[in-house]
Amino acid sequence: IQAAIEIYGSIYISIDYGENWTKVNLPIVTDIEWQAISISATGKYMTTVAKGGTIYYSTDYGVSWDKNTASILVGKEWVCVAVSSNAYYQLAGVYGGGLYVSKIN
Repeated sequence: IQAAIEIYGSIYISIDYGENWTKVNLPIVTDIEWQAISISATGKYMTTVAKGGTIYYSTDYGVSWDKNTASILVGKEWVCVAVSSNAYYQLAGVYGGGLYVSKIN
């Protein structure tokens, strides 16, 4: 599985090594100023960051998406995100400095 973002638009998912792409048609992840997206090795876990200060994630291969509403994360100027191959670690970087790390125990 592969994932891509359209900076002022939507998330796209490919299940055939990028030959074909399907737009994620969910209002929660449409028309957002995306900054970055990252996925686990299997594609099951995906995390994306938006310029407006929000982190979104999927735990089902991009079928559904949720917004992370943890107060420590809201309103940051996110610029990058990385998900480890097994999704145990996730990192998000903030413009001007700062790195936030999430670890699943």
